[in-house]
Amino acid sequence: MIGAILSSWRRLRLALWAAKARLRLRRLGMRATIEIGPGVRYETLPLLEVHAHSPAGGGGTLRIAFARDVRLGRDLTLDVMLSGANALVVGERTVISSWCRFQLQGGEIDIGGDTHVRDLVLLKTKSTIRIGARNIVGRGSSVQATEGITIGDDCALGEHVTVIDSDHTFDGSGGPFLQAPLRVAPVVVGRGVSVSANCVLLRGARMGDGSVLAANAVLNAEVPEGHLAGGLPARVLKDLRG
Repeated sequence: MIGAILSSWRRLRLALWAAKARLRLRRLGMRATIEIGPGVRYETLPLLEVHAHSPAGGGGTLRIAFARDVRLGRDLTLDVMLSGANALVVGERTVISSWCRFQLQGGEIDIGGDTHVRDLVLLKTKSTIRIGARNIVGRGSSVQATEGITIGDDCALGEHVTVIDSDHTFDGSGGPFLQAPLRVAPVVVGRGVSVSANCVLLRGARMGDGSVLAANAVLNAEVPEGHLAGGLPARVLKDLRG
């Protein structure tokens, strides 16, 4: 009886949070839809922030969808850019641990079912981040997409992994770093891939199905299906299938 009352109270608080978020964004000209499946639970209600560099005119759209039995940890921060088309979709039974930050800057984050996003993870997108089903995103990891990042099903990213699909050029002039031309190329991680702790995947990196990246590696090339790579820069070390 008490459990049912607490469950109803939690769901009511989440519904009120969603209604308040929609009203706040409507005042800024943004159309928001928030879908909450049955059984969604949370340690604390998410924090909705409007991105500091949003256009003064506001506008844009936001879709948030938490599927059945999603678990949200403490202080999940949703940082939303006005004027763009933004979406966050989280699949069934996925766990978002505490102190994570999702930045939607005119892009989409799509996380499959039965995935565990561990503490202190940053997901930032101006395009699309797709994380498949039954994945682990390790504590303190960072995934930042300008062109697009895809991580297949059944993968594991270790602690403090960085995946980023862009970088600025250097011409030695000493000019403003953030004003230098941006180079971008999508990052693709196949199915059943293991990326060990402290690895960095740079623009254009590709990992075939069943491949492994050893700890502390920096990858800016391709790892064939079923192979182990490691080093700085990473190179293919051996075929794991023989």
